[in-house]
Amino acid sequence: MEGDTGVTKRKKRRLEQLEASLASRPSQGPPGRPAGAAQKRSGSKVKKRATQGDGAETDPAKPPARPQRGSAQHPTSAPPPDAPGAGPPPPHTDIVYRALPPSVLPGPLRSTLGLSPPDRDPSAAVSSFLESLMARNLSAAEARTAVGSKVAERQVLLDNPTAGLRRPQTTRFARHVRAKPLSAAAARKLRVLPSQQPAGAVPPAAVTALREAWQIYIARLLDGAQAPGARLAKASLCGADIRVEGSRDAQRVGVAGTVVRESRSALSVVDADGRVRCVPLRGSTLLVRLARGRTARVHGDALEALRSGKAKK
Repeated sequence: MEGDTGVTKRKKRRLEQLEASLASRPSQGPPGRPAGAAQKRSGSKVKKRATQGDGAETDPAKPPARPQRGSAQHPTSAPPPDAPGAGPPPPHTDIVYRALPPSVLPGPLRSTLGLSPPDRDPSAAVSSFLESLMARNLSAAEARTAVGSKVAERQVLLDNPTAGLRRPQTTRFARHVRAKPLSAAAARKLRVLPSQQPAGAVPPAAVTALREAWQIYIARLLDGAQAPGARLAKASLCGADIRVEGSRDAQRVGVAGTVVRESRSALSVVDADGRVRCVPLRGSTLLVRLARGRTARVHGDALEALRSGKAKK
């Protein structure tokens, strides 16, 4: 029993000590929380308040004073905007670009910057750069890099030395442009129609050899043929001696001569006077003189239809 009484006295003493310590420290935290945790928390708050100001020490037991309304005093947590170290100054917007003075350009700074002399035209500067580029015999990649860094995407005012070379280029381009056909009035003015050519424009000796060669050609073509008309329709009439027996145009009836040019729809005939006459195949009947005094009658409509079918194939 004594042991139990001794233990009970010790507990009572311990409880009395704890009650006395709690009564002597009323600023500590609520009961149940250790006193050390409350002390650490209050100490951290004091440190934060001290670091937020402008460096002045603050009393942990006394809260910081607030500025009165209408007063010019700024709070101690943030410095005034005009205080030193408050922040970077606003950027200057009134900066004006100033070129290099003329006294500096002729000096050694020109060679460092790679500037051209003021009296040198831009085209000469570009020409000298290209000459120096070719003289160094660079590779393709290095040349492209050099041109891209010094020429490409640069605005250079040149003196247009190729202005006099545009006329030949325009002439070459005009050669490939399709010319507009001549109107009847323009053809009469230029006297290019066959009916407007003077007599003797084509000498008879120029077509004699052509007519003789055609006679040899057609004689070999029709030799032993059972249907000479079909072969004659497929044969070339260039050099044949023909005569127009019928035509839609009465002025062309009776035209006789040697064919010097043929197309799908017309024949060009040189008559006895040396004039070139155009005979359309449509609506015409032609009498063709063959070898040994023979003749053959050819219808222009059938001949045009046959040649049109060949052209479509």
